[in-house]
Amino acid sequence: MLKVFLVLLTFLPSYALADMTEWADFQVIDGLLVFDIELYGKPAKALIDSGSQINMISVKAVEENRTEVQRGKKITTSGVIGSEKSDIYKNVPVTLFGIKTKLVKVSTIEKEYADIFLGLPFLRSFIIQIDYPNSKIRLLTKESIDLELYENIAMKTHQGTNFPLVEVSLNDENNVWLVLDLAYTGSIFLDRAIAKRKGWLKKFSLSKTELHGAIEQLESESFWLPEIQFGPIELENIKVTIPPEGENIHLFEIDTSLTHINGVLGYEVLKHFVLTIDFKIGKMHIGYSNRVGKN
Repeated sequence: MLKVFLVLLTFLPSYALADMTEWADFQVIDGLLVFDIELYGKPAKALIDSGSQINMISVKAVEENRTEVQRGKKITTSGVIGSEKSDIYKNVPVTLFGIKTKLVKVSTIEKEYADIFLGLPFLRSFIIQIDYPNSKIRLLTKESIDLELYENIAMKTHQGTNFPLVEVSLNDENNVWLVLDLAYTGSIFLDRAIAKRKGWLKKFSLSKTELHGAIEQLESESFWLPEIQFGPIELENIKVTIPPEGENIHLFEIDTSLTHINGVLGYEVLKHFVLTIDFKIGKMHIGYSNRVGKN
């Protein structure tokens, strides 16, 4: 169980938040953030996936709306663990957060956690605020708040992939850049080479585990790290998952002349906090909710 033992932050002032949608409720289903939308004018579910370079639609949703979908070409869809071939569909009409819009291009996905998977092309258009303790989410316009002023965690956008990266200190021994993936259901997924280099594979007991993302899953190993720090937050007893020996992970093979991606940060760490994120410019504020138990 995670234990929070140091808090060094303040809440965003209410006067700074204007031009925003109403809070929408979400459910956490197996660590995935899912909420209600309309798709082709009918009730549907959407999922937030900041580890996806494209918006996606489930194959089931395509079949249910086959008379209305506009099909395009096939592409390769990449997630933080792997990739897969999929069909492309164009101008998909959705209503979410009270906004009617069209997703210009979506790929298909076999998973059925949701009908629509909102990836970076959608997320980069807004500032997104997620109140995990209260299961609330909303969008803010870019003009509503300057996260340059309020950011309290080192974050940047990876130039090669647009993945959002946050800097995390592991056990006060190693600083790493991890993809902030709102569809990764675990705590930390880490390059095995780092754990091996730090001697953690011998120091800490390893156990078999399964790694889950929105697109893929992988048989893996894990150990418990005594502490991590990201921004002003320190957490202890964190489960770290590593790929098995010899497994090639797409994420760790991206051009190393750019900032090297060391792993993924996911739900089991983020679920304690309120996140305010501008994915396009790579800025983020992390804090605690002052709304627990309130509507």
